Amino acid sequence: MSGAQWEYRPEGSGGPGHMQRVGSPGEYSRTRQAYRGYLDHRATCPDCGRSACAAAEGLWQAYAKAQSGDDE
Repeated sequence: MSGAQWEYRPEGSGGPGHMQRVGSPGEYSRTRQAYRGYLDHRATCPDCGRSACAAAEGLWQAYAKAQSGDDE
């Protein structure tokens, strides 16, 4: 995640907190949109059975790229 930052998250029952990496709203939206495209394709594609077709593989790669924040 290129737009990620670290935020402190306190624990609920008085235990020690921890740092958690969080993404920006725009980055989250891009990642969610890419994943939704992949899921929608897999749900409707007649060629996607137990394994993904070439188009689904491309959509999965787009999702993985969005998730990693790789803009190349």
